[in-house]
Amino acid sequence: PLVDVYRHHVRKLKLAMDWILAHAPARWILKCDDDVFVRLALAPRWLDERVGYRPPTIVGQIHANDPLPTPTADPTKNTELHVEAYGQRKVMPPWPLGSVGYAVTRDVADYVVEHNGTELQGEDVSMGLWLDEWKIGPLLRMLNSPAQFQHGNGLSCVTSPRMLVMSHGAMGPKNARRCAAANSQPPQLWWHKSNKSGERLRSWPRCTRDMHVACRVR
Repeated sequence: PLVDVYRHHVRKLKLAMDWILAHAPARWILKCDDDVFVRLALAPRWLDERVGYRPPTIVGQIHANDPLPTPTADPTKNTELHVEAYGQRKVMPPWPLGSVGYAVTRDVADYVVEHNGTELQGEDVSMGLWLDEWKIGPLLRMLNSPAQFQHGNGLSCVTSPRMLVMSHGAMGPKNARRCAAANSQPPQLWWHKSNKSGERLRSWPRCTRDMHVACRVR
């Protein structure tokens, strides 16, 4: 129930999550743009076996300790509400890069729908701000997984077997069909070695300055 323009996509995110919560029993909700390819056969298995279902969790390409944006009059920049929204913060709270997609547990989506937070121009930086305002903040698990959520191209589904969400790039009809054919192959358990003892995977290591590896921001 809104005009579908770019400026409304933060509200659209909330409406989409609200619809999913009302119509689907999904434990995980994967948010991505419409010009991407998702390995639908592999993503649920990766979330269950590599991430592990533990609410509340958000996993994607998480940005941490980014400097606050400089205010500008350029309407294409995501800064028009930042000064008021971020207050006295020195850096932006951790936020998931929306252009490469991210997955959240159901309780995170429920919080996003109900939270009356500031809606910045970017839905991803808005998400970071809302999650920072969540009173259960210390319990929230934020996992940075840059190998699985990336900007790609039309061949990423073939050349980058670790990628779950390949965003933007040259994802035209030809490459979409190529990705669909490659995705039909049985998925390989490339994300970890088989664990014969059946034990749960060890927890994700805390992030350091090297955010190019899988790690736990919080």
